Parts: sequence; structure tokens; C-alpha cells
Amino acid sequence: MSTTYHHSFKSWVPRWLMVLTILLTLVPVTAVLGIYIGGMDSAMSYYAADSYDIKFSIIMFYLGVASGFSLEKTISTKFATKPYFTMCCILFILVNLILYNTQNLILLIVFRFLNGTLALVFVGTSFNLIFQQFHSQRSRVLSYAFLYGTMFGSVPLSYIVDAVLFSNYNFNILFILIIFSCLPGFVLLFVCLKNGVELRKEKFALKTK
Repeated sequence: MSTTYHHSFKSWVPRWLMVLTILLTLVPVTAVLGIYIGGMDSAMSYYAADSYDIKFSIIMFYLGVASGFSLEKTISTKFATKPYFTMCCILFILVNLILYNTQNLILLIVFRFLNGTLALVFVGTSFNLIFQQFHSQRSRVLSYAFLYGTMFGSVPLSYIVDAVLFSNYNFNILFILIIFSCLPGFVLLFVCLKNGVELRKEKFALKTK
């Protein structure tokens, strides 16, 4: 029997690869907040800032997530899924490249806000692909529950990363790590999705095969 999965993904893609692809896309994006918190001391040293400045940049990430709810709902219904993801992936990589190449605290705060918004865009769209077989409201609950669960669950692991990574490199290495950890999921998702797929809350259609 055909499922909504195969309206989105190419026919040769098995169910396990669909789930793995989306997890590889989402987990690095959402887990980075925990690593960011664990590297507080390294961030203070790198940006020559106090702890309140770094904590404020973390708050800006959360504000980006919160403000992204209405943005994700509006924008995701105006674009086909594949170009939408491509656009978000390019923006996400550019933002992290800028953060890697700057020690400006103002830019950190601004682009952390944008990173939060992009993270929610990934989550909202990707998890609609996973949970399409459920009621639309239930799919959103599951999506955001996974988002916050991953964020908070990553905090304990962040201290291991802090001990290994930030003891040997400057804090900005984090942004290169983010890019390379996200690329496998981005590439797999681009390869596995059909062209012309449209993701809608109420309706799921396919313009072209």
C-alpha cells in the first residue's frame, strides 16, 4: 500500500532510510545548543565577553526558535519542499561560516537568532515528512517535543565535547563542526526527496514526478 512517505520520497528509498535521513538532518541542528552551553568558558574567552553576554546569545537562539513558529507555518506552505530545504541549508551554512570567521559579539547575537529560526524551519518541515500519517496537530506536537527533547538531552554530552574540543581549539571551531555534522543529512535529504514535492498541513500534493 502506498503511504504519504512515498509521495515525498523517491520510490527506491526504504522506510528506515527516510527516517535516518531526517534524523541526520535534524539532530545536529538541534543538539548544537547543548554543546554551545557546555562551551560557555571557551566562548567568553574567544569573544572577550562576560557570561551575561554569552547567556544573552543563548536566549537569542531561543527567541529565534519562538519567533520561527509563525514564520515556519507561513513560508513552508509557499515553496516546494526540496527547494525550500535547499534554500534553508544554504542559509544555515552561510550563517555558520560567518560565525566561524568573526569574533564580533554583536554578529554572534544576531546570527544566533537567525540560527534559531532556521533550526525551527528544519524541524517543522522535516517532521511533517515523518509524521504525515498522523493528524496534523499531533504531528506538530511530536515534532516540537523531539526538538526540545534533543536540545535538553544534548546538554550532558556537551561537557564531553567541551573537554575534548574546546581544550584544543578556539570556540569558533564549533561552527565548522556544525556544518560538517549537518552536511550528510542535507545531502541525503536532497537526494531522497522527489522533485516538485509540496508539503502542506492540510493537503499533501505532488506537482511533478
